[in-house]
Amino acid sequence: MTKTLIIILLAILSCDAQTQKKDMLNGGTSARTVNDFLEGYAWIYEKNDNYPHADQSFWIYNDNKLYFIKNNNKLENGIDYLNIAKYFYGFYCFFPRTPFPYIESARNNVYTPIPKDSVFLDMPISSTKMNEIFILEGLDKIEEAYTEMQYRAMSYSFSLAQSNYIETNRAWLPVPGTIGGTLRIIEPPKPIQDFIKYLRRDKLKKIVSTKSDIYNNLRISTKMYLIKEDEGEILEEKNDWLKIRYYGKKTIEGWIKKSDVETN
Repeated sequence: MTKTLIIILLAILSCDAQTQKKDMLNGGTSARTVNDFLEGYAWIYEKNDNYPHADQSFWIYNDNKLYFIKNNNKLENGIDYLNIAKYFYGFYCFFPRTPFPYIESARNNVYTPIPKDSVFLDMPISSTKMNEIFILEGLDKIEEAYTEMQYRAMSYSFSLAQSNYIETNRAWLPVPGTIGGTLRIIEPPKPIQDFIKYLRRDKLKKIVSTKSDIYNNLRISTKMYLIKEDEGEILEEKNDWLKIRYYGKKTIEGWIKKSDVETN
């Protein structure tokens, strides 16, 4: 191996090491899934000129269960956690888009049925590209997904660069027709936020430090912090850091030191 080649290889390795170090300092980009994207927040349909009367009720995704809560005056009285089935809309699952062959007898393009082994409880998504996810909502049982009758199937198009918005389409059409957008609510009414926290309760960890600063990556502080006994959901772990989601007046995501969180 020539001296020049050795120098080039060393330069490449050094550059790669610097990139990995920079990625670590900035928090990196971990693999994400559809459930990562949907869960932990409330969603509502976007009101716009085409849909001025879009339903402003809340949709909450959690562990492949979909909850629907009307946004009305009764919400001020709180939510009955013990009667959680009252808000249960149904199960949801995901699947890849199937072809639309022309069927002479139907004189139309018709879905090819979804194979039963192609229905998933979660799917990976791209952190850099637009994602188009097909979803079946309101199922009685996920194990018996409607693999042939896909009238209830929807298409969700979203990008992590615009993580508070989903374009919702009618997936059962050969060319999906846009219904409208769905907005992620960062600051929902307190009863809704408390309900989400209740659904996620098994995933929460307490802060044990007097004060735990929150970073938007692993070196820049947000100037926000948690205090002892606050609870956060652990989303990701990277060396001595934890990415958490805190359900306060606003939903906050950021990085805190692992040593600030209870270990059990």
